[in-house]
Amino acid sequence: QQQQYQQYQQQQQRMQQQAQAPPAPDQDEALDLACSAGPRAEGWARAKLYFRAIFETEGTSPLQMPSRELLVAALDGAMRELKAVEALSPQAADECGLGKLCLQLLSFATIEDTSALVQMFAGLEQLASPVMTMLLDVPWVATAQAGW
Repeated sequence: QQQQYQQYQQQQQRMQQQAQAPPAPDQDEALDLACSAGPRAEGWARAKLYFRAIFETEGTSPLQMPSRELLVAALDGAMRELKAVEALSPQAADECGLGKLCLQLLSFATIEDTSALVQMFAGLEQLASPVMTMLLDVPWVATAQAGW
């Protein structure tokens, strides 16, 4: 009976170990808002430099709308970096969601016709929904710390 009881206990312990959920990943690790993990992280880091240059260029201010030329130059530079590492390929579909969203928003910011921009944004659920999620559900400090 002693041996049966020990076997029963061992079986219960194994079942408990199997039933335990793996530890939850750290929120920063799960979201990777900075796009610092993955095989294309270096390309995303270089693309981020173009985004930052929009407001870090001498004579610009985060309180003023940058020139269209500066926005187009940043978009072109970021796209070059991302294409070089195939960060926008179908194989990278699950990588750097915030970076892709920022890239889309930057491309929309280069559109001169504001009425077309409003219509496009209102009509594209695929864009409006992620933007609202970033604004409402993700802490702004986390977004800022990500470097975008």
